[in-house]
Amino acid sequence: MTLAAIRILDDQRDNDGIKKRKCALGAKLEEHMEEFHYTPVNGHAVARIHGRQFLLAPGLPYSIAKRPLLLEGEKIGVENKVIGLTVEDLSPRVGIELDGVLGANVSDRFVVNIDPRDYRLEFDQYQKYFPISVPVDNLGGAANWHVSIGGRRARALLDLGTKLSLVHPDLVEGLEPAGRETEVLGYIGPCEMEVYSLPVLVDREAVHLRFAAVPPEIALRMELANVQAIIGYELLEHYALSLAMSEGELSLDPLH
Repeated sequence: MTLAAIRILDDQRDNDGIKKRKCALGAKLEEHMEEFHYTPVNGHAVARIHGRQFLLAPGLPYSIAKRPLLLEGEKIGVENKVIGLTVEDLSPRVGIELDGVLGANVSDRFVVNIDPRDYRLEFDQYQKYFPISVPVDNLGGAANWHVSIGGRRARALLDLGTKLSLVHPDLVEGLEPAGRETEVLGYIGPCEMEVYSLPVLVDREAVHLRFAAVPPEIALRMELANVQAIIGYELLEHYALSLAMSEGELSLDPLH
């Protein structure tokens, strides 16, 4: 799944109807909006939407399912297979039977609000304003931004569909790994990698995330995309977020 996050696609976004509104934290939205919830499953966020189970993976260029779904009354396009991946491939890797995967065409169309405090998930027309605001660019549909990782400046993609965060080996050269873990890397499949606990500096505050040093074939793809890291699901253990790709902004609310 991670290969999708470092694939460069045309930066085309449908901005119709996407608006921005300042609101106090906790304030109710004036418009009626569907509210969903997700469940943490083996380091992945699995949302239940109209009785179907979807993996949340905004790093994937397009959504995967056998039939379309409706969000806020809009039909969301899906494919049976994206970069070689199907629902049947991903279900055993996540550890639960999936009906689909929500990819970048969802986060391009809606503001995505995720609150880990009550596992709430919203697809909105308005961005929530939290204490931390991070400017992001669109790279192949995925949000990417400049961040300090382990004291080194890096360009990172947001891919909540990955259990571990990932890092180019050059960024951890000379550091002692904390161990080894297995992560599924797209159509490459399960891959055992060295894992490092690294501080990520977000708005002058550091949080520690686990980063796996990727193998050479993934490192090459990262170099071609000028990306040094991929931030995974663990970010939700530290922040609620509001991602507005149309506005180029990621808003973060610290949980602690």
